[in-house]
Amino acid sequence: MDAIISVGYRINSRRATQFRIWATGILKEYMIKGFAMDDERLKQGKTALGKDYFRELLERVRSIRASERHIWQQITDIYAECSIDYDRTHLPRVSFMP
Repeated sequence: MDAIISVGYRINSRRATQFRIWATGILKEYMIKGFAMDDERLKQGKTALGKDYFRELLERVRSIRASERHIWQQITDIYAECSIDYDRTHLPRVSFMP
């Protein structure tokens, strides 16, 4: 992959320019979003080298969603711990205004 990119960025031809535009778009998407997807391959359900990338993507999304639920559970636990001694009738003892 490194060789393809380095050659594609050194050659001056119409095809090399198309490659640079494509590669720059993929790299930009990866840098902004943190991932890049081959939408057409996923839509068509194609496999490469015997791997089903759609299934792999689905498993990764499920894993992320599971960790997301864990984070939300931690947030609600912290809220419950902090609000256990809350009393709305109790006036604040410290004033931060001069």
